[in-house]
Amino acid sequence: MPLCLLCEMTFSNDAMKPAKMKDHLERVHSDKKKKDLDYFKTLKEKFKSRSNIKNFFKAPASADTEGLKASYNISLTIAKGKTHTIGEEIIIPANKEVIETVMKKDSHTVLKICH
Repeated sequence: MPLCLLCEMTFSNDAMKPAKMKDHLERVHSDKKKKDLDYFKTLKEKFKSRSNIKNFFKAPASADTEGLKASYNISLTIAKGKTHTIGEEIIIPANKEVIETVMKKDSHTVLKICH
């Protein structure tokens, strides 16, 4: 999806036409239209590094508050669903796999908050 790096607004594929992109820049970001190409390249690199999935797992969340909040949200999702056993059958094993594989932590100590 085409994305304006200045306002993070997404556009249709039709907006990839240079005339439409220039029109958006002039209408919405007129103060930036005189910037050189290096400015926009730097902006693109900052956006890429910010949205990189690896950065998501670098900073551990507070296990007490964030883990509890996630647990409540998962419980709410289960409560809205059809069966009450989906948590034990699917969600907890999937979370264990993510914790052990991606986060490289012992799932038992992380998930003990949920029980």
